Amino acid sequence: VGHSTLRLLSGADYAPNPPDSSMEKMKSLLKSALNAGCFGMTTGLEYTPGQFAGDEELIALAKIVGQYKGLIMSHMRSEDDEAIENSIRELLQQGQYCNVHIAHLKVVYGKGIDRAEQVLQLINQPRESAFSITADLYPYTASYTGIGIVFPQWAKAPYNYDKVKASRRAELLEFLRNKVISRNGPEATLLGTAPYAGKTLAEVSREKGKAFEKVLLEDIGPTGASGAYFVMNEALQQRLLQDPKVMVCSDGSPTMRHPRGYGSFAKIIETYVQEKQLFPLHEAIRKMTALPAKTLGLKDRGTLKIGKKADLLIFRPENVKAKATFVEPHLLAEGFDWVIINGKIALTEGKLQQARSGKLLRKE
Repeated sequence: VGHSTLRLLSGADYAPNPPDSSMEKMKSLLKSALNAGCFGMTTGLEYTPGQFAGDEELIALAKIVGQYKGLIMSHMRSEDDEAIENSIRELLQQGQYCNVHIAHLKVVYGKGIDRAEQVLQLINQPRESAFSITADLYPYTASYTGIGIVFPQWAKAPYNYDKVKASRRAELLEFLRNKVISRNGPEATLLGTAPYAGKTLAEVSREKGKAFEKVLLEDIGPTGASGAYFVMNEALQQRLLQDPKVMVCSDGSPTMRHPRGYGSFAKIIETYVQEKQLFPLHEAIRKMTALPAKTLGLKDRGTLKIGKKADLLIFRPENVKAKATFVEPHLLAEGFDWVIINGKIALTEGKLQQARSGKLLRKE
């Protein structure tokens, strides 16, 4: 269950300090969701309204998640290099009461293996808590999210953007310019929403004949587009991926213009196992099957064993190719010959079958 959803449904909305009535409603809604089979709670602390939550609120909810033996999976408050360690420490505070998980671990602007080691040392430090900390990571150096990520909080909900644009125009332009430059410039922002899909912010700027910050302020706004942002370092991210606690995710969807939705798992096998030999195939498979199943508490999935659900993927590693690119992000991977879901064939030699044997998974 989403923490931001709990805030909105409880009436807490954007309040930094929710009234007691809203807090009690949040707790009640969380318990209902956990009773209904949710695996835990997700937080999006870099986004509104989640970013308004403080320690007291998050710890109160973590205690409830822990009572139900659940998991907090967090898009942390900041993934920027200068803030990543404080963001992890904030999550570790919640980890005194329940298992915690870092969603799509990255260090924005950070560089090199040594920086990765510093982050991993914080994650792997000895802990008095009995609860675990894990993470996931997608194998690309560009993130993907709404363009609001480059706008200041005072230009986003609950504030009125049109009023801010009119009353603080010069300040907003300066903020946007500095923010985008700090994120490797307009060339490193690849927009994924019509009418700009497939173009960088720099290209749109040239086409419109005005500065990129004016394009953002006048033509797009904080809710007007999504995009891929090339802000990560390959060596750093590779080292994070090697850690035994870090599993593989896609963080993708069928519609976003980012290859991670269609290519993440194939790329792990093609690039990091076959080409770079970053880790052996069995470790890659563990990161994509057994470790996620264990983290969520799926006891009958994730490994091959008599009595467990027959979710099987049959392939030859040397044939696996991630075809999706930033130009063509929706190309299916090649080399996955057979897919069997709950004991029924779903894909044979690259051809989808009619079987619909997937099931909604709930916490046991």
